[in-house]
Amino acid sequence: MPLSKPLYHIIPGKLWPENSAEEKKRLFELLVSLAAMQVLTVFHLLFNLLTKSFTCLVCDAGTVLVVFLAITCLINNKLNCVLNTLFTVPIFVYAYYIADFSTHPPLAETVYHSVGWLLTGAFFLFYFSESDFKIVLYSVLSLFTCTSYPKPIH
Repeated sequence: MPLSKPLYHIIPGKLWPENSAEEKKRLFELLVSLAAMQVLTVFHLLFNLLTKSFTCLVCDAGTVLVVFLAITCLINNKLNCVLNTLFTVPIFVYAYYIADFSTHPPLAETVYHSVGWLLTGAFFLFYFSESDFKIVLYSVLSLFTCTSYPKPIH
């Protein structure tokens, strides 16, 4: 944690000078999380481009753009906009793991990945959202995403 202390005082002071100390702390935590996600999504996109494993190139590019949008909203102190970008998680879960237009492992193997990503989005909302409505709406969307798995034929 000592390495992040100087950054914690410099970055929030420049980006969000009018916010309270507690709000600056939460926004900085969100910025660090989003920056890590951006690095991972760009790496994932570049890896898929270099290895020519085009499982879902549109999905990969979409995740990069959505995380970039979230960072842009956060820099402009629009926390509501950042939280609204989390509502794209069920769309990407559907696109990566369920939809017919992308190649993916059998659905029985991807259920745990889908639920893991949906729970990650829910935890972000639980931690950063001040509105219960967003959490309930996200839960309903996640439930619809999980129930969209095709039923096995016996």
